[in-house]
Amino acid sequence: MKQYLIFGIFLFIYKNKTTTAKSISQQFEISTRTVYRYIEELCKAGVPIITKQGYNGGISIDKNYKIE
Repeated sequence: MKQYLIFGIFLFIYKNKTTTAKSISQQFEISTRTVYRYIEELCKAGVPIITKQGYNGGISIDKNYKIE
């Protein structure tokens, strides 16, 4: 179950270009703390996730990253 959620989060971020932890948590009905834990696991797996704070911030995947 956990792997499906993490993969779903990956696809959600990849499709939306930039999103927020709040929108991910609402989409998957999990807490924002859980979102950040899963984001960390994606980073450990080698996915180049970029997080920015502030007005134009959010969570995104490096634009040069391609799925093989």
